[in-house]
Amino acid sequence: NRDHFKIAIYFHCGGLDLYPAQVTHGKV
Repeated sequence: NRDHFKIAIYFHCGGLDLYPAQVTHGKV
């Protein structure tokens, strides 16, 4: 999904701090 990709990008940019690191790293 594009949403998940955007979330990963925003998280890496430091925009989203709500998502756990494990979830993000799991997607990436």
